[in-house]
Amino acid sequence: MIVRYIQSLLQYMRQSSFGVEFRDTITGINTVIDNLVLVSRETLDSAKPARQQKGEEILQRLLESNRILGELAGLVNPPQDAPSKQRLAAAAYEVAKHTKDLVGFFESK
Repeated sequence: MIVRYIQSLLQYMRQSSFGVEFRDTITGINTVIDNLVLVSRETLDSAKPARQQKGEEILQRLLESNRILGELAGLVNPPQDAPSKQRLAAAAYEVAKHTKDLVGFFESK
């Protein structure tokens, strides 16, 4: 689901379409990440301390990148210039990267 949201976000940016759909997509990303972190923390509660620490580090990076994405979307809505769009795309990439890291972490039991 997160991949679909990020793909939609990038598509809206390419089309310079920053209306309700753009905002809804950002909200969707934020909601999915918040829920993912909540469920992940519940899973980490039963893990060994070293694994909990590693998982929490990934979750913190994911939450921070999600926060930055939300802030940038609010500040540059609609992003008018290339640098603003680049920062927003980079923030979306960071969310995707840390989500992938989290999935890899849980798959590596």
